[in-house]
Amino acid sequence: MMKARVIPSQPEIAVLYHFKETQQEGAVLRELLSQHHIEACSLPEEALGQTVASFLAGEPPVAGKQAPYPGQVIVFSGVAAQKQQAVLRALRDARVGREAIKAVVTPTNRGWVLERLFAELSAEHAHMPAPKTAEKEANCETN
Repeated sequence: MMKARVIPSQPEIAVLYHFKETQQEGAVLRELLSQHHIEACSLPEEALGQTVASFLAGEPPVAGKQAPYPGQVIVFSGVAAQKQQAVLRALRDARVGREAIKAVVTPTNRGWVLERLFAELSAEHAHMPAPKTAEKEANCETN
């Protein structure tokens, strides 16, 4: 007889950097995450010296060594790809987090210090083509 193994489920979390609850964009983002049953977890600048894993585990903040990252970041942890895509569509439709870098926690980056993760994401983002704007898309459709 084969025994079933119970695999503990990872909590579904979105780590939010530079999205204030008191501003409309931050409030809308948190509401959209809540609708998808994803916990919103604000990342303070004083925690940028922590590893991704230690921050997710709720360990005390560790200050980073570099200047704080200036942009907005959303990092998903434990969220299935299909659910991430639904959230990203909802964010796009609500015009929230358009300039934010979005990423996923992986086995590789779990051990990285958050400021390193943000530097890597920023470098990757700089090499990506600019997203199409609604105006550009309308011009493409008429040509």
